[in-house]
Amino acid sequence: MRRDLMRSNDPVDAPGATRSPLTAPDWVARDRYQLLSASFNVYATDPAMAQSIRWLMDPFWLPFGEAAYLVEISAAGDDNGQEWPLYRCSIGGVVQTESWYRHDLVGAALNGMYQLVPTITRDFLLLHAGAVVRGDAALLLPGPPNSGKSSTTLELLRTGEFAYLSEEFGAIDPVTARAYPLERPIRIDQEALDLFPGLEPRLVDRREMPVRLMWRFIRAQDLGAETGRPATVGWIVLPSGMGEGPPRLSPVSTAEAVAEMARNSFNLHVYGDRGMHLLVRVARGARAFRLEGGTPAARAALLAEELQDINVLT
Repeated sequence: MRRDLMRSNDPVDAPGATRSPLTAPDWVARDRYQLLSASFNVYATDPAMAQSIRWLMDPFWLPFGEAAYLVEISAAGDDNGQEWPLYRCSIGGVVQTESWYRHDLVGAALNGMYQLVPTITRDFLLLHAGAVVRGDAALLLPGPPNSGKSSTTLELLRTGEFAYLSEEFGAIDPVTARAYPLERPIRIDQEALDLFPGLEPRLVDRREMPVRLMWRFIRAQDLGAETGRPATVGWIVLPSGMGEGPPRLSPVSTAEAVAEMARNSFNLHVYGDRGMHLLVRVARGARAFRLEGGTPAARAALLAEELQDINVLT
C-alpha cells in the first residue's frame, strides 16, 4: 500500500505526539508505526527515504500520534560541496549513522527500530523464531542464526498451505498462549536468491522502493500467501543447519522443546518463572520435532506433508 507524502491534513501537532525539534516545513514525511509494544514517530526530510521506509513498514503504519520513540532522518549540516548532502539518522536522540548514501540511512532506521522491539515489548513473550499458520494451528521454528528458520519459513509460504506470522519474532501472548503476527518483510541478501528458483521475478521491492537497498525484501503477498491470524501453537520444529541429503524430522520431548525455546527467547528475563510456565504450556499443547539436513524447499515440502491433521490442545 502506497501512502502519499505530507498530506495537508497530517495531524503533526496532535496532542501527545512525539515531535521533532525541527520546524514542520523542514519535513516531507511524518509517520507513526506500532510494532507490538514499540511505537515510533518517524520524521524525514528526504522523500525517497521516507517512501522506502513506508513500503517496508506498511503493516505497522498508524495515523500520526503519540509514540515512545522519535526517529529522525535529516541533513546533518553543510554538504561540503558534495553531490549528495550528508544525512543523519537518530533514534531517541541517539545517532545511528551519518552517510551520503540513502540506503545507509534507510537501513539504519529499519534496523534500529527492529532492534528496539524485543527490548521494549512487555505484552508478548518474544522468541527468535519463524512462525506460520495452517488452519487453526501455528507452526513455530525457534532457532539461532543460520539454523535455516527464515529460509524454511519462506519456502513454507511458497507451498501455498501456510499463512505468514513472522520470520524473526515469534510473539506469544502470555494470557492465551497463542502466536501473534509481526509481519515484517522477509529479508535476504541478493546471493541467497539463488536458493529460491523463480523467486526474484516475483519481487517488487526494487520497483516500489525509491531507495535501492543491499538486501532484498519479500512480502507474504509476493509469495501468494496471506498474513495469518493469531493461532494456538500446534507444532514446534527445531531447525538445525541445512546439509546434504534429504531432510530428517524426529520427535523431541516437551522438555527439549521448552529448553530450545528458552535459549532462543528475546525477553524471557522479563517474565521470569511465568515465562517458563508459559513455554511449558505452549509445548504441552503442541507436537515437537527436530529438523535436520535438506534444502529449504525440501524441508518445507517435508513439513507440509508430515504435519497434517492435529488435535490442538488448549
